Amino acid sequence: MPRLLATTLLLFTALAATAADPPRHVLIIHSFGREFAPLDSVAQEFQDVLSAQSPLPVEFSEASLERARLDGPDREQPLIEFLAAIHQTHPPDLVVPFGAPAVLFTHRNRSRLFPSAPTLAVGADKRRIDAVADQPWLTSVSFAANVPLFARNITSLLPDTRHLFVVFGTAPVDQFWDSETRREWPAILPGIEIHWLSNLPLASITQTLASTPPNSAVFHGIMTRDAAGALHEHEDALAAVRAASNAPVFGFSTEQIGLGTVGGPLLSTREVGRTAAHVALRILSGESPANITTPSVPQGQPVYDWRELQRWNIPASRLPQGSSILFKPPGLWQSHRSAVLTTAAVVTTQSALIIALLTARRRARDTMANLRLTTEAASVGLWQDAPDGRNEIIASPEWRALFNLPPSGPISSDDIVARVHPDDRAAVSHALANAVQNGAPYDLEHRVILPDGSTRWIASRGRADRPTPSQKPRRRGVSLDITARRHSETELARQRGELAHLSRAASLGELSAALAHELNQPLGSILSNAQAAQHLIANPSPDLTEIRDILADIVSEDRRASNVIIRLRSLLERGDTLPVPVSLHHCIDDALNLLKNDLLTRNIHVVRNFSPDLPNVMAERVHLQQLLLNLISNAADAMDAQPPDQRTLTFTTALHQNSIQLDVADTGTGFSSPPESLFQPFHSSKPRGLGMGLAICRTIAEAHRGQLTAESPPGTGAVFHLSLPAAP
Repeated sequence: MPRLLATTLLLFTALAATAADPPRHVLIIHSFGREFAPLDSVAQEFQDVLSAQSPLPVEFSEASLERARLDGPDREQPLIEFLAAIHQTHPPDLVVPFGAPAVLFTHRNRSRLFPSAPTLAVGADKRRIDAVADQPWLTSVSFAANVPLFARNITSLLPDTRHLFVVFGTAPVDQFWDSETRREWPAILPGIEIHWLSNLPLASITQTLASTPPNSAVFHGIMTRDAAGALHEHEDALAAVRAASNAPVFGFSTEQIGLGTVGGPLLSTREVGRTAAHVALRILSGESPANITTPSVPQGQPVYDWRELQRWNIPASRLPQGSSILFKPPGLWQSHRSAVLTTAAVVTTQSALIIALLTARRRARDTMANLRLTTEAASVGLWQDAPDGRNEIIASPEWRALFNLPPSGPISSDDIVARVHPDDRAAVSHALANAVQNGAPYDLEHRVILPDGSTRWIASRGRADRPTPSQKPRRRGVSLDITARRHSETELARQRGELAHLSRAASLGELSAALAHELNQPLGSILSNAQAAQHLIANPSPDLTEIRDILADIVSEDRRASNVIIRLRSLLERGDTLPVPVSLHHCIDDALNLLKNDLLTRNIHVVRNFSPDLPNVMAERVHLQQLLLNLISNAADAMDAQPPDQRTLTFTTALHQNSIQLDVADTGTGFSSPPESLFQPFHSSKPRGLGMGLAICRTIAEAHRGQLTAESPPGTGAVFHLSLPAAP
């Protein structure tokens, strides 16, 4: 009995399996043997990708239908019995037949061998397995072979072709593709004589191809068995055809590139293997094959063998756009790239160094000239310690002029310190010593006493180099005359004080009614008491007790009037005062008392929401009163348009961490402009306003290390928030 099973190989991966995660068993069934091209590359890529990407171990076992190359499935019984014995107790988790014969074999024997196992058909043309394609247990990944495209590739590269020799075998799979070319090529190759050689043994085929006429081409398809019954695998038939042919040989698969075929848009065997591995992962994770539909893998971008193009004088201009060319030998640049790069690098480096040195010298000269011009224009002086460690300073002429030193001659550190103002010497010495010890930069402003007794303000900035074991640290720096700036700042501060004083003086005009009201009451009381005393004294026996009470009232009212005048006088006083602990509540009450008459006239109701036990604030009482008077006056003006019963001025105080918060809220019309614009100088919403009141208020708040902001909530008027630091 002839041997029905030529080769059967079972490979088991030694993986440690656990009861929770047993390895997945995949059975691979080859149609023509493990070494049959191009399905051998498809199977290898499938196993590599599936093993690498599977979250669980995978065990592979393989079987081959060697007799599939022969006619008749009736001689498969030994293989069926072998698989049944192997998988009876351990059925596979997935069956993967490669090629149409293996797919049909699986279909015929599935109910006996592995009735519950899903099946993934790989590399079988759907036209050959159409009878089983709709089975729920089966899904497939196949080639999308465009048979006309193979012919068009030949005519585009060899437009003068007159004879085409087509080589196929006699096995069923060979004859299927032979029939496909016979059916489709004659119509798309008019004027070309096609010679089908599938009815010849391989020896006769090679003899025929050795004497082909001019303008001929050869297409080598699948030959698993020739007309003499000889079996061929691993492209040995292609090697014989290429060696004998005196015309260019074309193929159908990427695995044939490098074996003698010219190339073209070929079937990508590895892409089919990768796609099949991804489908297998889905099935092994529990997905049903019936729910998986995978499009056929199309032919890839054209790829050509440079050696065959050269052998048959096929110009690269005829290749399709986007083509890849393999096996092209490297040119001079590719073969000697390291030597060329090394030589070029050495020459380039030397040239760059020479150019850099010349450029650096020129830039150094330009930099020194520009630095010199800049220091002269800006009157900036430069200095540094002598490099040899001597107690000597090297300085520019501008720096010597700033300290009124001779334009030449040695300068020591003691000479410099002697010119510094006595009040600033300690700070200058400390900054220079810290720079030497810690390498910290220094930046300070100090005064210099000139020989004529005048004072000059200097801004100095510099640093010291880090000390090394062999070299002491060198100090260096720049100095700039800022006397004019200092004078400007002093003048600005004086003018700011004048402006604040004028604002307080202008506020007194608005306080005239309050003055008259506050003084009218005590003066009227004094007058009434004095007239009553005169009347009592005129009696023959005056009541001395009554007279004493009248005189006490006169003294009390006089002090009351005096306090009113003192408060208003302090508001008008010039000069600066030092911040002291002040009660914010008392300042609010004083400001309200000064404006009491005006608030009563305008029918403004005052509400005090004072926080109990509120700490004092550090402030200058007069300035704080001026700020409060401005806020109260602005609030009163904002409520003039409101009905009298809707005019309320609310003061709310609170303690937030180390700050005192005061909110002054009115029920006026609010404001529509951005809050920050209210504090810009000369910005006013009043027809006759100067626009300086709120700007001065913010300046006063910031001078006390506080903040003043504003907001206008919809429908609630305006709220000003004053924050001041609490007194320690």
